Amino acid sequence: MLVTIDGAGASHDVIDHLTGLNTAAAHGKRAQRVEYSIGWPVDERTLAGIEQLREGDRGDALDTDGELDPQARVADLTGILRHGPGEDRLAGWPTDLRVIARRTPHPANKPAKLGEHPNFEYGALVTNTPNGQVQFLDARHRTQAHVEDRRKQIKARGARNPPSIDYDRNAAWLQLAVSLTAWLRHIALDDTSEGRRFEVTKPTKGSRITGVARDKLASELMKKYEKGGSIRALAESTGRSYGFVHRVLSESGVTLRGRGGATRTKKK
Repeated sequence: MLVTIDGAGASHDVIDHLTGLNTAAAHGKRAQRVEYSIGWPVDERTLAGIEQLREGDRGDALDTDGELDPQARVADLTGILRHGPGEDRLAGWPTDLRVIARRTPHPANKPAKLGEHPNFEYGALVTNTPNGQVQFLDARHRTQAHVEDRRKQIKARGARNPPSIDYDRNAAWLQLAVSLTAWLRHIALDDTSEGRRFEVTKPTKGSRITGVARDKLASELMKKYEKGGSIRALAESTGRSYGFVHRVLSESGVTLRGRGGATRTKKK
């Protein structure tokens, strides 16, 4: 099993836990193999290792499709950090932990921050995969970005605005919407298609409304009514009858005001 995590997972607790789950080294084929690929901070320790690399120590990088990426270079920093000048910079971390660094040109329209290299950007990851080319391990890790992209796209398409006030209904709606989008992308859309927003269609005026759509309308009516909107105004804005809005509010447990609105005191 492979566990991929972004930089938030680069902690002793997470890595030590995953290392404990991986019993393959001690028990062979009958054991449980758990490998990880986790984002690693490009801090003073990592930069110190990068600075000791010679240009020939870096190899060509691959993109996530396995094609050569001419702009990127990768290198394994484990030996330098473990056995380079000075103390072991990875002391306290699992002995099978490997550190891999990636270098790409700094974008021309993105000024370097204070302390950053003016010409290059660096990223790093750690893994306990014992073999395999560095280029493959780097490309494998960056597929994690697709997960983050899909999550952002799902939110942008309407997942921030679920159709009901009921958790279970929202969960079922979201699962269905995500599944349909995934299948549509798989069989019909190309890799650059971002899809369209998925959301509950607002009912047309005068049409029958039931289920989730009725719950959502009831929630909207409650909010507007509690802010001072009148039943007649709500009926006109939704294309519903006065009696329908009155009934929906009553079913929702709203304390209805009198037709004259708030009670007014007589002037003396």
